Amino acid sequence: MIIRDVQVPDFERDCWRHVDIKLSSGRIVGLFESPLPGNDGFSGNGGYLVPGFVDAHCHVESMLLPPAAFGRVVAADGTLHAVADCHEIANVGGRSGVQWFLENGAASPCHIHLAVPSCVPATPHNGSGGALSLSDIELLLDQPESVSLGELMNVPGILERSEPYMSMIRAARKRNKRINGHAPGLSGERLRRYMDAGITDDHETETSGEIRERQYHEQKPRLRAFADFIGRGRLVREIKTIELLNFRKKRIEDGRAPVTINNELAIIKAVFHWAEQSEIIERGPRLDAVKKIPRKKVERQTFTPEEIRRLLAVANVQMKAMILLGLNCGFGPTDCAELQWENLDLEAGRVHFPRPKTGVDRNFILWPQTVEALKVVAVRGEFVFYTKYGNTWGWRVTSKSNDKPLTKEFKKLMQKAGVVAEKGTGFYTLRRTAATIAAETGDVFAVQGILGHADLAMASTYVQKNKLTPQTDRAIKHAQKWLNQSV
Repeated sequence: MIIRDVQVPDFERDCWRHVDIKLSSGRIVGLFESPLPGNDGFSGNGGYLVPGFVDAHCHVESMLLPPAAFGRVVAADGTLHAVADCHEIANVGGRSGVQWFLENGAASPCHIHLAVPSCVPATPHNGSGGALSLSDIELLLDQPESVSLGELMNVPGILERSEPYMSMIRAARKRNKRINGHAPGLSGERLRRYMDAGITDDHETETSGEIRERQYHEQKPRLRAFADFIGRGRLVREIKTIELLNFRKKRIEDGRAPVTINNELAIIKAVFHWAEQSEIIERGPRLDAVKKIPRKKVERQTFTPEEIRRLLAVANVQMKAMILLGLNCGFGPTDCAELQWENLDLEAGRVHFPRPKTGVDRNFILWPQTVEALKVVAVRGEFVFYTKYGNTWGWRVTSKSNDKPLTKEFKKLMQKAGVVAEKGTGFYTLRRTAATIAAETGDVFAVQGILGHADLAMASTYVQKNKLTPQTDRAIKHAQKWLNQSV
Protein backbone atom coordinates (compact mmCIF):
# COMPACT_ATOMS: atom_id res chain seq x y z
CA MET A 1 0.00 0.00 0.00
CA ILE A 2 1.19 3.54 -0.76
CA ILE A 3 0.14 6.87 0.74
CA ARG A 4 1.04 9.46 -1.88
CA ASP A 5 1.76 13.15 -1.66
CA VAL A 6 1.95 13.85 2.07
CA GLN A 7 4.14 16.07 4.21
CA VAL A 8 6.05 14.49 7.09
CA PRO A 9 8.19 16.21 9.74
CA ASP A 10 11.97 16.01 9.38
CA PHE A 11 13.25 16.52 12.91
CA GLU A 12 16.87 16.60 11.82
CA ARG A 13 16.43 19.45 9.36
CA ASP A 14 13.54 21.07 11.22
CA CYS A 15 11.33 21.16 8.12
CA TRP A 16 8.53 19.33 6.29
CA ARG A 17 9.26 16.85 3.48
CA HIS A 18 6.91 15.95 0.61
CA VAL A 19 7.04 12.18 0.28
CA ASP A 20 5.26 9.02 -0.76
CA ILE A 21 5.03 6.46 2.02
CA LYS A 22 5.15 2.73 1.38
CA LEU A 23 3.50 0.39 3.91
CA SER A 24 3.60 -3.39 4.32
CA SER A 25 1.81 -5.51 6.93
CA GLY A 26 0.73 -2.40 8.79
CA ARG A 27 4.25 -0.96 9.05
CA ILE A 28 6.04 1.90 7.27
CA VAL A 29 8.84 0.44 5.18
CA GLY A 30 10.08 3.57 3.43
CA LEU A 31 9.74 7.29 2.70
CA PHE A 32 10.35 8.29 -0.93
CA GLU A 33 10.82 11.83 -2.17
CA SER A 34 10.34 10.73 -5.79
CA PRO A 35 6.80 9.60 -6.73
CA LEU A 36 6.40 5.84 -6.58
CA PRO A 37 5.06 3.99 -9.64
CA GLY A 38 1.68 2.29 -9.66
CA ASN A 39 -1.88 3.20 -8.82
CA ASP A 40 -2.44 1.36 -5.53
CA GLY A 41 -3.06 3.30 -2.31
CA PHE A 42 -4.42 6.82 -2.12
CA SER A 43 -3.29 10.44 -2.17
CA GLY A 44 -2.95 12.65 0.89
CA ASN A 45 -3.33 15.70 -1.37
CA GLY A 46 -0.37 17.45 0.23
CA GLY A 47 -1.71 17.07 3.76
CA TYR A 48 0.37 16.63 6.92
CA LEU A 49 1.03 13.13 8.26
CA VAL A 50 2.56 12.89 11.74
CA PRO A 51 2.98 10.19 14.39
CA GLY A 52 0.19 9.94 16.95
CA PHE A 53 0.80 11.88 20.13
CA VAL A 54 1.41 10.21 23.51
CA ASP A 55 0.17 12.01 26.62
CA ALA A 56 2.69 10.71 29.15
CA HIS A 57 0.81 11.92 32.23
CA CYS A 58 -2.77 12.99 32.74
CA HIS A 59 -5.68 12.88 35.18
CA VAL A 60 -8.74 12.02 33.12
CA GLU A 61 -11.11 12.87 36.00
CA SER A 62 -10.05 16.51 35.77
CA MET A 63 -11.70 16.68 32.33
CA LEU A 64 -15.05 15.69 33.92
CA LEU A 65 -15.44 12.96 31.30
CA PRO A 66 -15.50 9.16 31.52
CA PRO A 67 -12.37 7.56 30.03
CA ALA A 68 -14.11 6.40 26.82
CA ALA A 69 -15.50 9.89 26.14
CA PHE A 70 -12.14 11.46 26.97
CA GLY A 71 -10.50 9.12 24.44
CA ARG A 72 -12.92 10.12 21.67
CA VAL A 73 -12.17 13.80 22.21
CA VAL A 74 -8.36 13.58 22.30
CA ALA A 75 -8.06 10.96 19.53
CA ALA A 76 -9.75 13.42 17.15
CA ASP A 77 -6.79 15.75 17.68
CA GLY A 78 -4.12 13.05 17.26
CA THR A 79 -3.52 11.71 20.78
CA LEU A 80 -3.46 7.93 20.38
CA HIS A 81 -2.02 6.92 23.77
CA ALA A 82 -2.48 8.39 27.25
CA VAL A 83 -0.96 7.36 30.58
CA ALA A 84 -3.55 8.11 33.26
CA ASP A 85 -2.96 8.31 37.00
CA CYS A 86 -6.54 8.08 38.25
CA HIS A 87 -5.83 8.79 41.92
CA GLU A 88 -8.87 11.09 42.11
CA ILE A 89 -11.21 8.20 41.33
CA ALA A 90 -9.19 5.92 43.62
CA ASN A 91 -9.55 8.39 46.49
CA VAL A 92 -13.30 7.92 46.23
CA GLY A 93 -13.79 4.40 44.88
CA GLY A 94 -10.61 2.55 45.86
CA ARG A 95 -9.55 -0.42 43.74
CA SER A 96 -13.08 -1.01 42.42
CA GLY A 97 -13.07 2.58 41.14
CA VAL A 98 -9.82 1.97 39.28
CA GLN A 99 -11.20 -1.27 37.82
CA TRP A 100 -14.25 0.62 36.52
CA PHE A 101 -11.89 3.21 35.01
CA LEU A 102 -10.03 0.50 33.10
CA GLU A 103 -13.18 -1.25 31.91
CA ASN A 104 -14.70 2.01 30.65
CA GLY A 105 -11.42 3.06 29.04
CA ALA A 106 -11.27 -0.17 27.04
CA ALA A 107 -13.88 1.35 24.69
CA SER A 108 -11.72 4.42 24.01
CA PRO A 109 -10.19 4.94 20.54
CA CYS A 110 -7.20 6.38 22.41
CA HIS A 111 -5.25 3.63 24.17
CA ILE A 112 -5.44 4.43 27.90
CA HIS A 113 -2.61 3.04 30.02
CA LEU A 114 -2.57 2.99 33.82
CA ALA A 115 -0.12 4.63 36.18
CA VAL A 116 -1.16 2.85 39.38
CA PRO A 117 -2.02 5.48 42.04
CA SER A 118 0.55 5.36 44.83
CA CYS A 119 -0.77 7.92 47.35
CA VAL A 120 -4.37 6.99 48.15
CA PRO A 121 -5.39 8.61 50.41
CA ALA A 122 -3.14 11.58 49.77
CA THR A 123 -2.48 12.05 53.52
CA PRO A 124 -3.42 10.05 56.63
CA HIS A 125 -5.92 12.80 57.49
CA ASN A 126 -7.94 12.44 54.28
CA GLY A 127 -11.17 10.49 54.42
CA SER A 128 -12.89 10.68 51.05
CA GLY A 129 -14.00 7.05 51.04
CA GLY A 130 -11.34 5.24 49.04
CA ALA A 131 -7.95 3.74 49.82
CA LEU A 132 -5.39 1.52 48.09
CA SER A 133 -3.42 -0.95 50.20
CA LEU A 134 -0.09 -2.43 49.16
CA SER A 135 -1.89 -5.61 48.04
CA ASP A 136 -4.33 -3.49 45.97
CA ILE A 137 -1.40 -1.76 44.28
CA GLU A 138 0.31 -5.08 43.54
CA LEU A 139 -2.89 -6.41 41.93
CA LEU A 140 -3.23 -3.26 39.82
CA LEU A 141 0.43 -3.43 38.76
CA ASP A 142 -0.38 -6.88 37.36
CA GLN A 143 -3.10 -5.48 35.12
CA PRO A 144 -2.14 -5.53 31.40
CA GLU A 145 -2.97 -1.80 31.12
CA SER A 146 -0.47 -0.95 33.87
CA VAL A 147 2.77 0.71 32.74
CA SER A 148 4.04 2.35 35.92
CA LEU A 149 3.67 3.11 39.60
CA GLY A 150 1.99 6.52 39.64
CA GLU A 151 3.46 9.76 40.93
CA LEU A 152 5.02 9.42 44.39
CA MET A 153 3.89 12.73 45.85
CA ASN A 154 4.96 12.06 49.45
CA VAL A 155 8.44 13.50 49.00
CA PRO A 156 9.35 13.41 52.74
CA GLY A 157 8.23 9.79 52.86
CA ILE A 158 10.52 8.86 49.96
CA LEU A 159 13.45 10.82 51.38
CA GLU A 160 12.93 9.02 54.70
CA ARG A 161 12.59 5.65 52.91
CA SER A 162 9.24 5.19 54.64
CA GLU A 163 6.78 2.35 54.23
CA PRO A 164 4.64 1.43 52.43
CA TYR A 165 6.28 3.48 49.66
CA MET A 166 9.50 1.47 49.52
CA SER A 167 7.50 -1.75 49.27
CA MET A 168 5.50 -0.21 46.41
CA ILE A 169 8.73 0.67 44.61
CA ARG A 170 10.08 -2.85 45.09
CA ALA A 171 6.81 -4.30 43.76
CA ALA A 172 7.01 -2.08 40.66
CA ARG A 173 10.68 -2.97 40.08
CA LYS A 174 9.87 -6.66 40.37
CA ARG A 175 7.37 -6.24 37.53
CA ASN A 176 9.70 -4.05 35.43
CA LYS A 177 7.35 -1.06 35.68
CA ARG A 178 8.46 2.56 35.61
CA ILE A 179 8.25 4.54 38.86
CA ASN A 180 6.87 8.06 38.41
CA GLY A 181 8.12 10.93 40.53
CA HIS A 182 6.40 14.11 41.70
CA ALA A 183 8.90 16.41 43.39
CA PRO A 184 8.39 20.09 42.48
CA GLY A 185 11.18 22.38 43.65
CA LEU A 186 13.50 19.56 44.69
CA SER A 187 17.13 19.95 43.62
CA GLY A 188 20.71 19.14 44.50
CA GLU A 189 21.41 16.44 47.07
CA ARG A 190 17.76 16.09 48.02
CA LEU A 191 16.82 15.42 44.39
CA ARG A 192 19.61 12.83 44.15
CA ARG A 193 18.33 11.16 47.33
CA TYR A 194 14.79 11.14 45.94
CA MET A 195 15.85 9.64 42.60
CA ASP A 196 18.08 7.05 44.30
CA ALA A 197 14.97 5.53 45.89
CA GLY A 198 14.21 4.11 42.46
CA ILE A 199 12.30 6.96 40.79
CA THR A 200 12.67 6.68 37.02
CA ASP A 201 11.12 9.99 35.88
CA ASP A 202 9.60 13.21 37.18
CA HIS A 203 7.15 15.49 35.38
CA GLU A 204 7.08 18.28 37.99
CA THR A 205 9.26 21.27 37.12
CA GLU A 206 8.90 24.94 37.94
CA THR A 207 12.14 26.43 36.61
CA SER A 208 14.47 25.80 33.70
CA GLY A 209 17.10 24.69 36.22
CA GLU A 210 14.83 21.92 37.47
CA ILE A 211 14.14 20.74 33.93
CA ARG A 212 17.86 20.57 33.17
CA GLU A 213 18.56 18.73 36.43
CA ARG A 214 15.97 16.11 35.64
CA GLN A 215 17.26 15.41 32.13
CA TYR A 216 19.41 12.53 33.25
CA HIS A 217 22.23 14.61 34.64
CA GLU A 218 22.31 17.08 31.78
CA GLN A 219 22.40 14.63 28.90
CA LYS A 220 20.97 17.16 26.48
CA PRO A 221 23.57 19.88 27.18
CA ARG A 222 26.28 17.30 26.61
CA LEU A 223 24.76 16.37 23.28
CA ARG A 224 24.52 20.06 22.38
CA ALA A 225 28.24 20.41 23.10
CA PHE A 226 28.93 17.69 20.56
CA ALA A 227 26.52 19.28 18.07
CA ASP A 228 28.29 22.64 18.46
CA PHE A 229 31.64 20.97 17.87
CA ILE A 230 30.66 19.27 14.60
CA GLY A 231 28.23 21.99 13.49
CA ARG A 232 24.48 22.10 14.07
CA GLY A 233 22.13 21.14 11.29
CA ARG A 234 24.21 18.16 10.22
CA LEU A 235 22.49 14.97 9.14
CA VAL A 236 23.15 12.17 11.61
CA ARG A 237 24.09 9.72 8.87
CA GLU A 238 26.82 12.10 7.64
CA ILE A 239 28.75 12.19 10.94
CA LYS A 240 32.05 10.33 10.68
CA THR A 241 34.13 8.39 13.18
CA ILE A 242 36.98 10.90 12.95
CA GLU A 243 34.66 13.62 14.24
CA LEU A 244 33.94 11.65 17.41
CA LEU A 245 37.66 11.05 17.86
CA ASN A 246 38.39 14.76 17.37
CA PHE A 247 35.68 15.65 19.89
CA ARG A 248 37.26 13.27 22.40
CA LYS A 249 40.68 14.85 21.75
CA LYS A 250 39.29 18.38 22.16
CA ARG A 251 37.68 17.52 25.51
CA ILE A 252 41.01 16.13 26.74
CA GLU A 253 42.77 19.32 25.63
CA ASP A 254 40.12 21.36 27.45
CA GLY A 255 41.14 19.64 30.67
CA ARG A 256 37.90 17.73 31.18
CA ALA A 257 38.05 14.90 33.72
CA PRO A 258 38.18 11.37 32.24
CA VAL A 259 34.91 10.42 33.91
CA THR A 260 33.19 13.47 32.39
CA ILE A 261 34.48 12.74 28.89
CA ASN A 262 33.56 9.06 29.17
CA ASN A 263 30.03 10.00 30.24
CA GLU A 264 29.72 12.35 27.27
CA LEU A 265 30.94 9.67 24.88
CA ALA A 266 28.52 7.14 26.37
CA ILE A 267 25.58 9.48 25.78
CA ILE A 268 26.64 10.16 22.18
CA LYS A 269 27.13 6.45 21.49
CA ALA A 270 23.72 5.68 22.96
CA VAL A 271 22.11 8.09 20.49
CA PHE A 272 23.81 6.42 17.51
CA HIS A 273 22.90 2.94 18.80
CA TRP A 274 19.28 4.02 19.14
CA ALA A 275 19.28 5.55 15.65
CA GLU A 276 20.62 2.33 14.11
CA GLN A 277 18.27 0.06 16.05
CA SER A 278 15.33 2.27 15.11
CA GLU A 279 16.45 2.12 11.44
CA ILE A 280 16.73 5.90 11.28
CA ILE A 281 20.23 5.43 9.87
CA GLU A 282 21.66 2.34 8.22
CA ARG A 283 25.14 2.74 9.63
CA GLY A 284 26.71 5.22 12.00
CA PRO A 285 30.32 5.95 13.01
CA ARG A 286 32.61 3.12 14.13
CA LEU A 287 31.73 3.45 17.78
CA ASP A 288 34.11 0.70 18.84
CA ALA A 289 36.98 2.85 17.56
CA VAL A 290 36.12 5.61 20.04
CA LYS A 291 37.69 4.26 23.21
CA LYS A 292 37.08 5.30 26.78
CA ILE A 293 39.78 7.29 28.49
CA PRO A 294 41.50 5.11 31.11
CA ARG A 295 40.83 6.34 34.61
CA LYS A 296 43.63 6.50 37.09
CA LYS A 297 42.62 4.31 39.98
CA VAL A 298 42.59 6.14 43.29
CA GLU A 299 43.56 3.88 46.16
CA ARG A 300 41.25 4.47 49.10
CA GLN A 301 41.79 3.50 52.66
CA THR A 302 40.47 0.26 54.11
CA PHE A 303 40.46 -0.75 57.75
CA THR A 304 43.01 -3.11 59.28
CA PRO A 305 41.99 -5.92 61.67
CA GLU A 306 43.51 -3.95 64.54
CA GLU A 307 41.45 -0.85 63.68
CA ILE A 308 38.28 -2.97 63.50
CA ARG A 309 38.97 -4.43 66.95
CA ARG A 310 39.49 -0.95 68.38
CA LEU A 311 36.20 0.23 66.87
CA LEU A 312 34.30 -2.80 68.21
CA ALA A 313 35.84 -2.32 71.68
CA VAL A 314 34.28 1.13 72.12
CA ALA A 315 31.06 0.64 70.12
CA ASN A 316 27.65 0.40 71.74
CA VAL A 317 25.35 -2.58 71.13
CA GLN A 318 23.76 -1.26 67.93
CA MET A 319 26.95 0.14 66.41
CA LYS A 320 28.82 -3.10 67.08
CA ALA A 321 26.17 -5.08 65.19
CA MET A 322 26.20 -2.60 62.29
CA ILE A 323 30.02 -2.67 62.05
CA LEU A 324 29.97 -6.46 61.86
CA LEU A 325 27.25 -6.37 59.19
CA GLY A 326 29.37 -3.93 57.21
CA LEU A 327 32.31 -6.35 57.24
CA ASN A 328 30.33 -9.59 57.16
CA CYS A 329 27.90 -8.65 54.37
CA GLY A 330 29.28 -5.50 52.78
CA PHE A 331 26.36 -3.47 54.19
CA GLY A 332 26.46 0.30 53.79
CA PRO A 333 24.56 2.92 55.84
CA THR A 334 21.33 2.53 53.84
CA ASP A 335 21.43 -1.26 54.21
CA CYS A 336 21.70 -1.00 57.99
CA ALA A 337 19.04 1.71 58.16
CA GLU A 338 16.51 -0.35 56.17
CA LEU A 339 17.28 -3.85 57.51
CA GLN A 340 14.22 -5.45 59.12
CA TRP A 341 13.97 -8.34 61.55
CA GLU A 342 12.08 -10.34 58.94
CA ASN A 343 15.25 -10.29 56.82
CA LEU A 344 17.18 -12.18 59.51
CA ASP A 345 17.20 -15.87 60.43
CA LEU A 346 19.46 -15.84 63.47
CA GLU A 347 18.89 -19.51 64.23
CA ALA A 348 20.13 -20.50 60.77
CA GLY A 349 22.72 -17.71 60.83
CA ARG A 350 21.64 -16.05 57.57
CA VAL A 351 20.41 -12.71 56.25
CA HIS A 352 18.17 -12.45 53.16
CA PHE A 353 18.02 -8.80 52.15
CA PRO A 354 17.81 -7.40 48.58
CA ARG A 355 19.96 -4.30 48.17
CA PRO A 356 17.60 -1.26 48.45
CA LYS A 357 19.39 0.73 45.73
CA THR A 358 19.44 -1.95 43.01
CA GLY A 359 16.97 -4.62 44.15
CA VAL A 360 19.67 -7.30 43.61
CA ASP A 361 18.93 -10.29 45.84
CA ARG A 362 21.39 -11.08 48.64
CA ASN A 363 21.34 -14.19 50.82
CA PHE A 364 24.41 -14.33 53.08
CA ILE A 365 25.80 -16.44 55.88
CA LEU A 366 26.35 -14.56 59.16
CA TRP A 367 29.45 -14.95 61.28
CA PRO A 368 28.82 -16.31 64.81
CA GLN A 369 29.97 -12.98 66.30
CA THR A 370 27.53 -11.13 64.00
CA VAL A 371 24.67 -13.37 65.15
CA GLU A 372 25.58 -12.82 68.81
CA ALA A 373 25.79 -9.06 68.30
CA LEU A 374 22.34 -9.00 66.65
CA LYS A 375 20.77 -11.13 69.39
CA VAL A 376 21.48 -8.47 72.02
CA VAL A 377 19.97 -5.63 69.95
CA ALA A 378 16.65 -4.65 71.53
CA VAL A 379 13.58 -5.21 69.34
CA ARG A 380 11.86 -1.81 69.09
CA GLY A 381 9.90 -2.20 65.86
CA GLU A 382 10.03 -3.78 62.41
CA PHE A 383 13.47 -2.30 61.69
CA VAL A 384 16.52 -3.70 63.46
CA PHE A 385 18.23 -0.42 64.27
CA TYR A 386 16.74 2.78 65.71
CA THR A 387 18.33 5.96 67.05
CA LYS A 388 17.76 7.01 70.63
CA TYR A 389 15.00 9.30 69.33
CA GLY A 390 13.11 6.37 67.83
CA ASN A 391 13.97 7.14 64.20
CA THR A 392 15.65 4.80 61.74
CA TRP A 393 19.28 5.52 60.84
CA GLY A 394 18.36 6.75 57.37
CA TRP A 395 19.08 10.26 56.10
CA ARG A 396 17.13 13.09 57.71
CA VAL A 397 16.38 15.73 55.07
CA THR A 398 15.33 19.18 56.28
CA SER A 399 14.97 22.53 54.57
CA LYS A 400 18.46 23.46 55.81
CA SER A 401 20.55 20.32 55.54
CA ASN A 402 20.90 16.61 54.86
CA ASP A 403 21.60 14.84 58.14
CA LYS A 404 23.32 11.45 57.89
CA PRO A 405 23.10 10.17 61.46
CA LEU A 406 24.94 6.87 60.99
CA THR A 407 27.82 8.55 59.16
CA LYS A 408 28.12 11.21 61.88
CA GLU A 409 27.94 8.66 64.70
CA PHE A 410 30.59 6.47 63.10
CA LYS A 411 32.99 9.40 62.75
CA LYS A 412 32.58 10.07 66.47
CA LEU A 413 33.34 6.39 67.10
CA MET A 414 36.51 6.57 65.01
CA GLN A 415 37.74 9.51 67.07
CA LYS A 416 36.90 7.68 70.29
CA ALA A 417 38.76 4.56 69.12
CA GLY A 418 41.76 6.61 67.99
CA VAL A 419 41.46 5.46 64.37
CA VAL A 420 43.27 8.04 62.23
CA ALA A 421 41.99 8.06 58.66
CA GLU A 422 42.19 10.08 55.48
CA LYS A 423 39.36 12.34 54.39
CA GLY A 424 36.36 10.42 53.11
CA THR A 425 36.88 7.43 55.39
CA GLY A 426 33.71 6.46 57.27
CA PHE A 427 31.10 3.76 57.72
CA TYR A 428 31.07 3.09 53.96
CA THR A 429 34.75 2.11 54.28
CA LEU A 430 33.58 -1.07 56.02
CA ARG A 431 31.83 -2.04 52.77
CA ARG A 432 34.98 -1.25 50.78
CA THR A 433 37.02 -3.33 53.23
CA ALA A 434 34.64 -6.27 52.88
CA ALA A 435 34.92 -6.14 49.08
CA THR A 436 38.72 -5.88 49.19
CA ILE A 437 39.08 -8.91 51.44
CA ALA A 438 36.53 -10.92 49.45
CA ALA A 439 38.50 -10.12 46.28
CA GLU A 440 41.47 -12.03 47.73
CA THR A 441 39.53 -15.24 47.03
CA GLY A 442 39.78 -14.46 43.30
CA ASP A 443 36.03 -14.91 42.86
CA VAL A 444 34.61 -11.87 41.06
CA PHE A 445 31.06 -13.23 41.19
CA ALA A 446 31.17 -13.50 44.96
CA VAL A 447 32.46 -9.92 45.23
CA GLN A 448 29.64 -8.64 43.00
CA GLY A 449 27.16 -10.67 45.04
CA ILE A 450 28.35 -9.18 48.33
CA LEU A 451 28.27 -5.65 46.91
CA GLY A 452 24.79 -6.20 45.43
CA HIS A 453 25.74 -4.49 42.19
CA ALA A 454 23.18 -4.50 39.39
CA ASP A 455 25.63 -6.03 36.93
CA LEU A 456 25.46 -9.24 38.94
CA ALA A 457 22.57 -10.15 36.64
CA MET A 458 24.98 -10.36 33.71
CA ALA A 459 27.62 -12.19 35.74
CA SER A 460 25.11 -14.72 37.02
CA THR A 461 24.33 -15.84 33.47
CA TYR A 462 27.70 -17.61 33.58
CA VAL A 463 27.16 -19.06 37.06
CA GLN A 464 24.44 -21.46 38.14
CA LYS A 465 22.12 -19.76 40.61
CA ASN A 466 22.31 -22.61 43.10
CA LYS A 467 26.08 -22.17 43.19
CA LEU A 468 26.12 -18.43 43.82
CA THR A 469 25.25 -18.59 47.53
CA PRO A 470 28.10 -21.04 48.34
CA GLN A 471 30.45 -18.68 46.50
CA THR A 472 29.49 -15.68 48.61
CA ASP A 473 29.55 -17.87 51.74
CA ARG A 474 33.16 -18.87 51.03
CA ALA A 475 34.15 -15.24 50.49
CA ILE A 476 32.45 -14.21 53.74
CA LYS A 477 34.19 -17.00 55.70
CA HIS A 478 37.49 -15.83 54.20
CA ALA A 479 36.80 -12.31 55.50
CA GLN A 480 36.08 -13.76 58.95
CA LYS A 481 39.48 -15.46 58.97
CA TRP A 482 41.04 -12.13 57.94
CA LEU A 483 39.40 -10.37 60.86
CA ASN A 484 40.62 -13.11 63.22
CA GLN A 485 44.07 -12.85 61.54
CA SER A 486 44.08 -16.54 60.72
CA VAL A 487 44.49 -16.17 56.95
